[in-house]
Amino acid sequence: MRDTVPGWLQRTVAPFKPVLRPLARKIGLSPRLDTQSEQILLAQIEELKPDLVLNQDLFHVDARLARRIKQIGRPILLGQVGILPSRGQDWSAYDLLISQISAVVDSFRAQGARSEMIHLAFEPEVLDILPPAPPRNIDVSFVGAISADHQQRVAQLEAVARRYDLKLFGSGLHTLPASSPLHRCYQGEVWGVEMYQALRASRVTLNSHIDQAGREAGNARLFEATGVGTFLLTDFKDNLHTLFDEGREVAAWRSVDDCLSMIDRYLANDDDRDAIAAAGQARTLSTHTFRQRIDDILRLTG
Repeated sequence: MRDTVPGWLQRTVAPFKPVLRPLARKIGLSPRLDTQSEQILLAQIEELKPDLVLNQDLFHVDARLARRIKQIGRPILLGQVGILPSRGQDWSAYDLLISQISAVVDSFRAQGARSEMIHLAFEPEVLDILPPAPPRNIDVSFVGAISADHQQRVAQLEAVARRYDLKLFGSGLHTLPASSPLHRCYQGEVWGVEMYQALRASRVTLNSHIDQAGREAGNARLFEATGVGTFLLTDFKDNLHTLFDEGREVAAWRSVDDCLSMIDRYLANDDDRDAIAAAGQARTLSTHTFRQRIDDILRLTG
C-alpha cells in the first residue's frame, strides 16, 4: 500500500466499510475527519502558514473543511483525486483541482471548478533512504487495496492466485468471501519503506486500476514499482503509451489469460524481465518525478 497523503494530513479516522463507499459517493456522502483531527489539522496549518496546500483526500478533508483551510493565510489551495468526487460539493475554495483521470477533470469542470489533468509520480529521494535491496524471492506480488471499487482487480488476482504463489500485501481482504483464494496469499499491510521493499523483493509485481479509471492508466503503483526498479506487469490502457513504452519499459496484459501467460513468460526469462525493469526505472526517474509534477502545478497556479 502507499501513503500519498502529505504528513500533515495523515490522521487516524474510522473509514466506511469498502463495500459501502461506491453507494456513499453516489448519494453524495463521504467520510470526514472527526472534530479532534480537524482541530489538529487546522492548528498545523495555522502554525506552518504554507503558501500552497495540496489536499490529496477530498473525502476526509471535504469542501467544508477546505474553506476553513483557505481562510488561514489564503494559501493556494489544490485538490487531487483519482476517482469521481462526491456529488453536490462546493469546490470554490480551490484554486485548482487535479486528477490523472479525464472523467474526473470533466466532472469538476462541469461543476464550474478549474481543473487540469496532472499525473501522479515517484520521489527519487526514496531510493536514498531505502536499505539495501532484498533478495528477489517473491515470484509474483500485488501491493494495494481490494474493495467493491476493484472488481476487475479481484478477478485478475484470484486467477493469478490459483496458479502461482501470489503474495498479496494490502487492505480490504475482509470484503471477499471466505472461498476466495486470496485469503491464503495475504501477507498483511505494508507502508513506506516496507512497501517499497516488498516491491523490490518481487520478480514480477502486478498492477490493475480501479474500475472507475475506465480506459486510462495513471495510478500511483505505476510509478512506485518502476521507480524502485521492479518489473511491472500492468493492465493495458489506451493512454499507457503516453507514460511508458509497452514491452520495453513495462509489460501490459489485456485479459486474465494474457496476464497468466505473461507471468509464465517473464518468470522464465530473467534477462528480458531485468531489462524491462531497468528501462522502466530509467523512464520514471527521467519523466515521472514529483519535481516535474510540481513544476507543472506551479506553471498552472503561477
